[in-house]
Amino acid sequence: MTGDPNYSWIPATGINNPSSGNVTASPLTNTNYTVVGYNAGCSDTVYINVSVLPALNLNVNASNTNICKGDNTTLTATSSGGSNTYTWFPNVNLSNTNTSNVTASPIGSQLYTVIATNGQCFDTETIYIQVLSGIT
Repeated sequence: MTGDPNYSWIPATGINNPSSGNVTASPLTNTNYTVVGYNAGCSDTVYINVSVLPALNLNVNASNTNICKGDNTTLTATSSGGSNTYTWFPNVNLSNTNTSNVTASPIGSQLYTVIATNGQCFDTETIYIQVLSGIT
């Protein structure tokens, strides 16, 4: 089509500008869209299926959030949404940075962040581990 075409998205639910050819779709559930472009008495139709994946709902916990200097704690990330991969930051004083369960041996109090992804969606969580100075 040439010129300035007009567009119509059906259904318009979840479409930011249903009369545009350049839209953002944000449906809450799987949606089959039909877009019709009109120009100078001609039209063309395209069908687009948008699949909505479930949220990952990441949670993180520690075997102990207060540890003595020189001790360690196990950090555990759990999430829904199928087969997920995990990445922990910062990547120092951890037994591993790419699993759901890691052993943290921080030298001082540390905020850890974990990112879970299923290849298409992601979620992040943080946990603070306080290192107690102990008896001096």
